[in-house]
Amino acid sequence: DKNDLQEIIKKYRQQENVVDFSEVSAMNKNRNKILRRITAAAAALALVAVSAAIAFKSGGFIKPASISSYPSEQVNTISAGDRDIDSLIKTSQVNVSDNYEELFAKIYELQSVNRYAKAAGAILDEPVEYGADGFAAAEESAMVDLLAAGSDSQSSTAAAPADPNYVTDIVALKKEAAPANGETDDYSETNAQVKGVDEGDIVKTDGKFIYTLTGETLRITSADSGKLKVLSRLNFDSESYGYPSEMYIAPDRVAIISTSYGFVYAAGDEEAAGDDSRQRTFITVYDTTDKENPSLIGTLAQNGTFVSSRMVDGYIYIVSNYDIYAQIERNKPETYVPCLYEKGAERTVAADKIALYDTVQNSSYTVVTSVSIENPDAHAGEAAVLGGNSNIYCDGKSLVTADTSYIYEEGEIKPDASGKNRKVDVSTQKTVLTRFELNNGAIEKKASSTIPGALLNQFSMDIYNNVLRIVATNFMSKTTTYTDGVDTYEYEDKQSNSVYTLDENLNMLGKIENIAENESVQSVRFDGNVGYFVTFRQVDPLFAVDLSNPSNPRIMSALKIPGFSQYLHKFDEGLLFGIGYDADEETGWTNKMKMTMFDISDPFDVTEKHTLKLDIDSSEASYNHKAILIDRERNLIAFPAQKWDEKEGKASYLIYGYDENTGFFEKKEVNLDDEWLYNSRGLFIGDFFYVTSDNGIVSFDMTEFGKIDSVKWQSMSPEK
Repeated sequence: DKNDLQEIIKKYRQQENVVDFSEVSAMNKNRNKILRRITAAAAALALVAVSAAIAFKSGGFIKPASISSYPSEQVNTISAGDRDIDSLIKTSQVNVSDNYEELFAKIYELQSVNRYAKAAGAILDEPVEYGADGFAAAEESAMVDLLAAGSDSQSSTAAAPADPNYVTDIVALKKEAAPANGETDDYSETNAQVKGVDEGDIVKTDGKFIYTLTGETLRITSADSGKLKVLSRLNFDSESYGYPSEMYIAPDRVAIISTSYGFVYAAGDEEAAGDDSRQRTFITVYDTTDKENPSLIGTLAQNGTFVSSRMVDGYIYIVSNYDIYAQIERNKPETYVPCLYEKGAERTVAADKIALYDTVQNSSYTVVTSVSIENPDAHAGEAAVLGGNSNIYCDGKSLVTADTSYIYEEGEIKPDASGKNRKVDVSTQKTVLTRFELNNGAIEKKASSTIPGALLNQFSMDIYNNVLRIVATNFMSKTTTYTDGVDTYEYEDKQSNSVYTLDENLNMLGKIENIAENESVQSVRFDGNVGYFVTFRQVDPLFAVDLSNPSNPRIMSALKIPGFSQYLHKFDEGLLFGIGYDADEETGWTNKMKMTMFDISDPFDVTEKHTLKLDIDSSEASYNHKAILIDRERNLIAFPAQKWDEKEGKASYLIYGYDENTGFFEKKEVNLDDEWLYNSRGLFIGDFFYVTSDNGIVSFDMTEFGKIDSVKWQSMSPEK
């Protein structure tokens, strides 16, 4: 029974050089709760077999030094009692590996948690066949061939012939030269979180040309005083390089980031292997000196699915999550270490570039690389951490990753104060933070820390004067089971919000906790020494927090109005813009969307200056900040909109201005001629405004917003 199992594990712990299973048990409870229902001795024997297999196949017992960075107590685990979540803050140790053996041991341990009953024979010293054809012989060879198409001709690695199908369609639609209009510095950029740190998107402009990434097609269109001309169209080879996610531009360069999924299973163990063992994120760079004939100059890749990216001073930093599902082989690091692909060859991330959290819950890596958009010959920098991530923040000098996961702890049966036997099970969330230092493409891991709660998105993090500020939502669910006689249950859920400040080493400086109980964060924006965030349940409290003293943050004001803002943006000095939803004050049911301008000239007395309720049901701008264009000098607030009734839907693009005396006013509503249309963007070049969509581009003058020109996308034929 379970007591026997605990005694067996205790006995093994007393022996020198044996893997500590307490962390395995805790993580196993969290992921699939298998151990919660162990009632047979066979389960205990299976775990003992795992221990023996790990020890034996490691060339004797694994030495303590190789796993000393994994203490038996899990970071931020809530006890089965009533320990408060605000006591769970802990700075995590990040240990840099000097070889792959420690990684192998840890990943094998993590994989054993999920299929311990079959794990005794899973580790092999001989080659493992993956799939019908064998991974190394087939898929990896194909990968090398594909990457060779973009490799440097001077590469020391023998490059395979270029794939003739890679660029399937570059169409020079007009043979005459591009218009001789002068490039202007007066144009809009992608709405990014931090000034000077570019973020990838599906539409970009350099002040002379408009670059659009629609599905699998890149188009370059000249924009001469509102007149539009498609110069070239490139159909991206998604079968080889995955589906495009976003792009960057630089002088005479376009870089496209995409993710491919290769389904590779461990032979005879499809269920355990999972659904994707060799995901890859690509960056493909084109020379666009000749806008009518862009040419491929470099293709690089890294393992993992794409998470996010940033571009700083000509270097694109790419973050991916890489899950290890398939069986691993000690003598083949590529089966358990992230790989990079460059110049037609594969190589693993260097061991001294990989860090380990002191506690890890799954065999997932965060992979961070950098690529020069000017010279994409090889990765300029690389780093990895055993532990995934879901959000990133970058201020140009630091890149912070945040990995949120659930924690579950099952309590023991014991009497409470009244003598009743009870068992208390608690679940909550934690977020592991890692800070990387960036320097001209170089990436160096600096610190890691764990905080309670979960982050909403990238805007939940900000660095100012070397202090990391974070807003998090803390959730705790507790189930109490009374076991005398027939089991009876009591349930309790608690939710609140917190503000944390941390130094460069991610040590805690200050905090405010238990803010807005039973509400969750909807939007966050930091502005110097002040942080603003919105929570919601029935009304919208907009909190203003004084962060001038990081060791003692304090709430200055909390404005409550109906509904909530899902995106906040500093519009001008003393003005904070918000877009979100109106809601019923009594029930909390959401209605149509709304825009609000807050007066933040006195953060101790924030007020609602103007609100405009919109006759629209949704907007991409509410969950994707890149979809909204805000420019105070041009007095522009523009975003895509969607509304529908019982019969049909309507997609449009709305352009507003703002007057401090009278409030918001409409400048233009552009009908996008589609019932369900996504991926719309607005931009301006000089005195002309352009709206892009999946269907094409339309241009307007910005004086009266009269239409000037339009172009519709065609699948394969020449376009106007």
